[in-house]
Amino acid sequence: MYQETGSEELVEQILENYQTTVKKLASKMARDFHLVDDLYQVGMLALLGAIDKFDSEVSHNFDAYAVSTIVGKMKHYLRDKTWSIRVPRTIKEMGYRLQKTIDELTVELQRSPRIDEIADKLEVSEEKVLEIMENKGNIHALSLDTPMKADNQEQDSHTLMDMIPDQDPGFLDVDRKMDLSSLLEDLDEQQRQVIHYVYYEEWSQRQIGEKLGISQMQVSRILRKTLQQMRDAYVKNSE
Repeated sequence: MYQETGSEELVEQILENYQTTVKKLASKMARDFHLVDDLYQVGMLALLGAIDKFDSEVSHNFDAYAVSTIVGKMKHYLRDKTWSIRVPRTIKEMGYRLQKTIDELTVELQRSPRIDEIADKLEVSEEKVLEIMENKGNIHALSLDTPMKADNQEQDSHTLMDMIPDQDPGFLDVDRKMDLSSLLEDLDEQQRQVIHYVYYEEWSQRQIGEKLGISQMQVSRILRKTLQQMRDAYVKNSE
């Protein structure tokens, strides 16, 4: 209904209905507690994108599509925040010292310490503290085999991989076989712009409409027509 009407009230209802799910995913995937809020924001933005991009002609299971999209975006965020390569021992040691100092000052001051207070305690410059903070979050890569914490226990037998649902075969088939470059050549300029903004810039239909000077409903119709045109061309080329 939202894709057909563009109703702000409907999208707000969808976002509200999925808030708890996004919060649980953020909590379970966060390596450190301070990442939970960031992952929640990433998840909500991913949900917005899923609402706009979901195609009922490919799959009728929006829950699976939304969760898969949210988890994927969270994984990308975590990957951007971590290193998968070996880092110098000195960086790790500075990270441990930094965390210990923050914990000690938090207890001592009964609040979160400021950067200058942390720098004084470590006897380094404020710039060095910021550098250590930046490097500290890039030491450990998050594995899909990482055990998840359940709501009522410290740890359960599930891993992050268990959170990723099986995708509809249609998505995998399109992702694996479709030659996008040749299909895009058959589109007109407006169609290519809509596809670009939706799938490469991840803009909402409302943003695209404002950019192109057309209504959100027109964007939806162009997108639906373009996707069908690309599907037909793909089937024809596969024969």
